[in-house]
Amino acid sequence: MSINTPTTTTPFVVSEIEKLIISIKLAFRSLFFGKKWMVYTILALTPLLLTMLATDKLLGNDDAKAAYVDVFIGSILFLFFTFSCLLLSLPISGDEISDRFFELMIVRSIRRETLWLSRWIVVHVSVFLVNFGISIIYYVYFHLVDPNANIIDDLISDLHLLEGTAIVILAGTLVYGGLFLTVAFIGRKGLSIGILLAIFELFFLGILFLDDEPYIPRTNLQVIADKSFGPLYTYTPSNPLKTLPDVIFSWTYVIIVAAAFFLIGMMYLKYREFN
Repeated sequence: MSINTPTTTTPFVVSEIEKLIISIKLAFRSLFFGKKWMVYTILALTPLLLTMLATDKLLGNDDAKAAYVDVFIGSILFLFFTFSCLLLSLPISGDEISDRFFELMIVRSIRRETLWLSRWIVVHVSVFLVNFGISIIYYVYFHLVDPNANIIDDLISDLHLLEGTAIVILAGTLVYGGLFLTVAFIGRKGLSIGILLAIFELFFLGILFLDDEPYIPRTNLQVIADKSFGPLYTYTPSNPLKTLPDVIFSWTYVIIVAAAFFLIGMMYLKYREFN
């Protein structure tokens, strides 16, 4: 006579770290299968295409490294950077809210804090990599069109410029990434609010006499750029009587702002109701 003993099955439990990794993978796929990062890349490369039509490919600069710092660091990066943070945030926040993807993930018991952390990581890594990739294109281009350049030797000897670029891009990513990710989580109105915010930061701070103020992100990023690229890049305040913050203050500002928007965004997502 046989006795059937009941068998017990252990439920498959996915840890929060595994959920974080899965969420990061899904976010990267959502981002790079979308088109918004390509839109930003084309936007940021448009000035490069225009320089190809110019007679002086170095745009009045003496050599390739001066042209690179003048055009990319002095103009392109500070002009377009906030739009990169916005456009790279939307596919993994606002667009997913519209597609009701977040409701599905929340129902599947992923904590909202984990969801926010995964999106925060992906946005910051993507903004850094996309902008750094664009910087490499500008770096190589100006060395190729410099008539006096020993291309291979100069590309190698000027690599410190890319190191400085990475530092400035990292600072900008930390300052703006969390802010625009939080804005993008608003949903359908996130794009409009983000564009208005980027335009305000780009054009209207000077009109309001807020240029060079130590509590403005751009001021601190320019101080960091000055430290990284001087004397090729020099941050001169519009008001000669204004005292600029030092680089230690600027990095402290960057870290505090990044931490603040990380917490603000996490709390916003945690308590937001999805209709």
